[in-house]
Amino acid sequence: MNNYVPFNRTAAHRHMEKLAKERPHIRDLFDRDKERATRFVLENDFFILDYGKTHLTDELLEAAEALHAQLHVEQRIEALFKGEKVNITENRPALHTALRLPEGNSLTVEGRDIMPEIYEVRRRMKALSGHFHNRRLTGSTGKPLRYVVNIGIGGSFLGPMTAIHALAPYQKAPVAFMANVDNEHVKKVFEAFPPEETLYIVVSKSFSTPETLMNAGIVKDRLSEMYGLESIRKHFWAVTANPAKAAGFGIAEENIFPMWDFVGGRYSLWSAVGLAVALGLGYDRFEEMLRGAYRA
Repeated sequence: MNNYVPFNRTAAHRHMEKLAKERPHIRDLFDRDKERATRFVLENDFFILDYGKTHLTDELLEAAEALHAQLHVEQRIEALFKGEKVNITENRPALHTALRLPEGNSLTVEGRDIMPEIYEVRRRMKALSGHFHNRRLTGSTGKPLRYVVNIGIGGSFLGPMTAIHALAPYQKAPVAFMANVDNEHVKKVFEAFPPEETLYIVVSKSFSTPETLMNAGIVKDRLSEMYGLESIRKHFWAVTANPAKAAGFGIAEENIFPMWDFVGGRYSLWSAVGLAVALGLGYDRFEEMLRGAYRA
């Protein structure tokens, strides 16, 4: 659906603005409606939303429903899940929703079922996580890889970092995020995580993000000086939509995880961009996150 109409140009929005200016006192709303405390509540498996103690009124909610209808919200949600080109600025789908679909689903976009490739990436993430936690991945000195460093910026680190911090009680392996190009930040990561025992993930959709490549280059140079250029193949993994550039950097082809054009950066946690989460928390926890997001 490309018949986009700005919400503030609709009649319903103008009516909502008018109602909002009235702004009755919350105490008066409860005095007028003795059932407000039970009527203005939403509840599901995850949370309880009590919006009775706000300035929302029945009239405002009715106006919001009218706005919902005038903007064709339900049709737009359906278009999003079906893989239509809802990203109007880049003329492409926004299919982070597909990344969370349970096994056994199919979704055809422009004549191609995109799900088999998504499921294959999940299987590879699970296998790598298993090898990592079972200490079967070894670095240049033969020591098992025990630490994880995610090198990326913006959506390529904010989602995974938030998940790692939020789920810290379940953490199975130390994870650091190298986004800042400040030398002191990079130095602290090197001091905390011995390079010979660290798995580095370079996350960049284009594999041309300046800050990411700068930090990845610093790590690459240090590892090369210590253990030789071949060490890159033992310590580096990549998540990118440009595998040729990742291979040109020196990352082994089998260590490159794809991401897709239809995945926006801020929603990319559900793709292989969440590899740091799978390694830090264990793949089972990452899979639980996918299931929770799907249900929500």
